[in-house]
Amino acid sequence: MLMNNVEPDQVVVTVALMACADTGGLEMGEWIHDFVRHKQGMKIDLCLNNALINMYAKCGDIVNARKLFDSTRNKDVTTWTSMIVGHALHGQAHEALQLFSQMNIGRDKKNSSSSNFIVSPNDVTFIGVLMACSHAGLVEEGKCHFRSMTEEYGIQPREPHFGCMVDLLCRNGNLRDAYNFIMEMTVPPNAVIWRTLLGACSLHGDLELGTEVRRKLLNLDPGYVGDSVSMSNIYADKNMWNKKIIIRNQIKKSRPPGFSSVVVGSVFASFQFKAELIVPYYSSLHADLELATEVQHKLLNLDPGYVGDRVAMLNIYADKDMWNKKIICRNQIKQPKARGYSLIEVGSVVSQFLT
Repeated sequence: MLMNNVEPDQVVVTVALMACADTGGLEMGEWIHDFVRHKQGMKIDLCLNNALINMYAKCGDIVNARKLFDSTRNKDVTTWTSMIVGHALHGQAHEALQLFSQMNIGRDKKNSSSSNFIVSPNDVTFIGVLMACSHAGLVEEGKCHFRSMTEEYGIQPREPHFGCMVDLLCRNGNLRDAYNFIMEMTVPPNAVIWRTLLGACSLHGDLELGTEVRRKLLNLDPGYVGDSVSMSNIYADKNMWNKKIIIRNQIKKSRPPGFSSVVVGSVFASFQFKAELIVPYYSSLHADLELATEVQHKLLNLDPGYVGDRVAMLNIYADKDMWNKKIICRNQIKQPKARGYSLIEVGSVVSQFLT
């Protein structure tokens, strides 16, 4: 548009910011923000302001998102929700729940009409609240908020809310409670919800429950390879190497390996899950024991929720004899971070994409 001398309006800018939020395009989002501030005649209304908050929060700049939020007058439900979800995505449960409490100042529990709210929360607000409880391990508080959706706010839970509750229970190791919760859901559980439980079974090495969940997933989405990976990890945790190898061979035949990508500055690098680097950095980044151990320590500092366990061994190696000698990161989403250390300069911006 700009190259053709067509001036964008607020609607176009808002949509562009939404695209930046969905793709993690922080640098482009910052450029758009700067463009709006210096463009004569364009006013940052509440809708555009909310889009900026959402963009900064989802692109990793929670500080600027909060600055915009705090400076916003006459906040609407989207303003509050964007910031609550943003804090939840960044693992800042206390801040997210504190904002939710501020939405309810002056609320009369005997009369839950919307007129008693500063701003009435909606169903998306509760997704952020439940995410915050999940990341903080606040099981009882999460259950309380889930019940209050219908009992106090008249909001019927949807699949994302049920999914958050399953994630909350799974993160705290309550796998049987999560299974019972799914079986009692008022809507049919989708594959994503069952997959959350299967991932937890893989993490905790629950073979019996994992096998049951896998059977249900075979009926819902039999072609999804990730479920087979989770089961192979459970078999590895139980030293059932023959079954693990059978599943791994089936995976190799069923589809080509996926890959992850990172953008460090202007450098775009892609990494296959088998640790075969697509771009020419492989020789210096091969995940041997020393590098993997160093990366695990760095990831623990960067992400305290990261779990490095024996299941994470040797998915990139075929030889049994190496299973106790080689380690890789616990899951694929951590791999690009590890490889990115060799590409990162201090102060550089890293964006991550999954395929």
